[in-house]
Amino acid sequence: TLNLLSMFKSFLDHGKAALTRRFGEESHQLHSWEKAQNIEYDASSAYRLFSNLRNYAQHVGMPPLHFSLQAGVEKEGVEITLEFYRDELLSKYSRWSKDAKLDLVNGADRVFLLPNLDEWSKCFHRLVKFIQTIRRDEDPRIR
Repeated sequence: TLNLLSMFKSFLDHGKAALTRRFGEESHQLHSWEKAQNIEYDASSAYRLFSNLRNYAQHVGMPPLHFSLQAGVEKEGVEITLEFYRDELLSKYSRWSKDAKLDLVNGADRVFLLPNLDEWSKCFHRLVKFIQTIRRDEDPRIR
């Protein structure tokens, strides 16, 4: 989880740095990149969660991830649950963004990792596609 959070932050930072070097601090390309990130942030509670978990990891430590195993007669195999406890996240870190804090306060007391990871990965893929499009449209060698 920690590597995933760091990798995503690095992707965002490197995207900004590459666009700034190539097109400039006030470029349309850089502003559209930042706007694309804001759109994902505003539209996805999972994006907000992972963005804030990255900050949590940087300022507090590894976010407390709990897991459980369940087996039953009705299903073959074992079910693994990975989750965060809302109250634990809120009590150990006070710098949640306003929107992420509202998501947590108004949400369930358990925040399941895998469904949020799935939603967040879709946001991540849209951002990858977005920056690839900028590079393709602005660099004739990539066409």
